[in-house]
Amino acid sequence: MLHTSPSPYAAACRGLASLSSPLPIARVRKNSVKSSYPMPQRLTESGHPWVYWPEIENIKELNPLPPGSIVRLLAPNGVDLGLGILNRSSSIPIRVLTRSAPQQQQASSSTTMEDYIAKLLQRRAHRAVARSLQLPSIARDRCGRLIAAEADGLPGITCDLLRVAEENGGGSILVFKYDTYGEEFPWDSIVREGVCDRVPDTKAVVVHKMNWRKERHGADGKEFATTLERGCERTLQGAYVIEGNTYFQLPLMDVPHQSMWPFDEADMRQRVLQSVKGRTVLDIACGYGGWGIRAAKEGAANEVVMVDESVKAVRYAETNAKFNDVDDKVSTLLRNDIENELEAMAASRLSFD
Repeated sequence: MLHTSPSPYAAACRGLASLSSPLPIARVRKNSVKSSYPMPQRLTESGHPWVYWPEIENIKELNPLPPGSIVRLLAPNGVDLGLGILNRSSSIPIRVLTRSAPQQQQASSSTTMEDYIAKLLQRRAHRAVARSLQLPSIARDRCGRLIAAEADGLPGITCDLLRVAEENGGGSILVFKYDTYGEEFPWDSIVREGVCDRVPDTKAVVVHKMNWRKERHGADGKEFATTLERGCERTLQGAYVIEGNTYFQLPLMDVPHQSMWPFDEADMRQRVLQSVKGRTVLDIACGYGGWGIRAAKEGAANEVVMVDESVKAVRYAETNAKFNDVDDKVSTLLRNDIENELEAMAASRLSFD
C-alpha cells in the first residue's frame, strides 16, 4: 500500500500551526491571465486589499482549504507579500490581512498562528469601535457603521450599530456581515466579542455569514446564513436607524443587502438635500426610503415618488413615510421591472426635477 505524507494544505484544514511552521502558500502571478489586466504582483505590493482568483497561480491547490484559512502570499520571486484570509466561495478569494512577512512578525516560536491572528483582530476591532463611537453622528444618534471592513483592517467584516425601539426597552443592536469567515476558525466570534465589549448596552446581535459552497445546498442556494446570536426577535421589532433628523425602520433578519443600512452613502444624501426644496423627486430602487423620505422631510421637496421591485422594501418605505409624517407627500410604487417603469414614465411625458 502506498503511503503519502499529508500536504501543508490538508494540514491547514485541521488547524493552524506555530508561526515557525509553514503556512499554505498562495503564489501571486507576476503577469495577468489577460494582458489588459494590471499586473497582480504590482497590485498587491502597492496596497490593494484583495487578490482575485486569476491572480493566484496555484489556486487549485487551495480549493480544499476551509473558509477562514490563513495563507501566506508570495511574489513570483519568493518575496513575502503578507498574510491573507482565504474563502474560495467568495468572488474575492483572498483578502489581505497583514503585509508583514511571517518571519518579521514579533512572536515566539511557541505562539500559535491562531493566537497571533486572534490578538491582531481583537486589537483592530477595539480600535475601530473606539474611533467610530467618537464620531459626532454616532455619539449623538447611537447608530452608524462601527466597522468598515478593509478600511479598519478587518477584511470582509462589517458591523452596524442600530437602536432598539423605545417600546421594547431601548438599547443597541449590533448587525454583523462576514464575507470571508467559515466555521473552522474563530475569527468572526473574536471580532464580535470585541465589539460587544465596547457597546455595553447591546440587547441583540444579528449575524449574516457567507455560506460555503457545500453549505448552500442545504440552505436553498442562499449566499448568506442569517442568525440571531443574542437577544430575541421581539427586540428586533421596530429596530431603527437615525439619519439626520429622519428615522427609518428596517427588517434585520432579512438578507444582508436588505437588512444593512447604507451608512456609507449618508454624506451624499446630506449634500443633495439642499437642492430639492419645492421640487418633484424620483427615488428609483428606493429600498426603505433612505433618500426619498429625507428629501420630503428635511429637503422640503414638494412631492416624492419612490419605486422598488421588492414588496418588503415598498412596505417598509410606506411605514417609514408615515413614521416621519410625510406620507402625504410621498408615493410608493411596486413594479416588477424598474427599467420598464422608467420607459413608461418617459412615454407618458412624466418629468421630475
